[in-house]
Amino acid sequence: MLTPRQKQILNYLTKYVNDNDYFPSYEEIKRHFKLSSVATIHEHIEALKSKGYLDRKRNQPRGIKLLNKRSATMASIPLAGAIAAGEPIEAFEDVETIDIPKNMLSKSGKHFALKVKGSSMVEDGIMDGSTVIIKKQHDAENGDTIVALINGNEATLKKIYKEKKGYRLQPANSALKPIFVKNLRIQGKVISIIRNFEEEKETKKMPLVDKIACGDVIEMMKKIDDNSVHLAITSPPYNVGKAYDNHFDKMNYQEYL
Repeated sequence: MLTPRQKQILNYLTKYVNDNDYFPSYEEIKRHFKLSSVATIHEHIEALKSKGYLDRKRNQPRGIKLLNKRSATMASIPLAGAIAAGEPIEAFEDVETIDIPKNMLSKSGKHFALKVKGSSMVEDGIMDGSTVIIKKQHDAENGDTIVALINGNEATLKKIYKEKKGYRLQPANSALKPIFVKNLRIQGKVISIIRNFEEEKETKKMPLVDKIACGDVIEMMKKIDDNSVHLAITSPPYNVGKAYDNHFDKMNYQEYL
């Protein structure tokens, strides 16, 4: 599935090739969309290639070509409306189809897609605006993320756990409480997630901005919004008298503190 910006670029490329019989340069694409960096264009072109819309011609200065047939790598599945990743909402019927890479599907079985509304699954990377790919099945293991129908026709997206008196539908959001039900109908299991980064950026739920923060690490971390970090990577302490390969930090521990 293409993002709005990728659709705009693909439409521009298609028209340009039809008018000129050759592919525009990255610089021309950048100027057309009034972007500041060719690197951004490169990222979109690579995304279009990975999704089967473009291919590379070797040893040619404008070495990109449009692909008309994507059946070898893409599949069309129903987009069955919206699913709540918060409070349950009324289930939707199939309204359209979307094309997705085949490697996002299981090797067998039927599949459908749902647009996610709500933030109850954010700690599993399922954001408001994401699209989840569901394999149709009516059973699940504890801990599976499933689409469940409760109260007759209300659909919700949660992790499922079997309890003595029914089921616990657990959100992946520490700020929310689980839902307990005696009965439910499992519609399918989540097997893939398509993140809509541009929509997340527009709604400011997860700004895609690289920043370098200079200052005391403790003070700077106090300024970071709660629930805004999905992954933190740390490196070992330096300058504490330890040897790393051929480098030796000369400060002792007290000096470092």
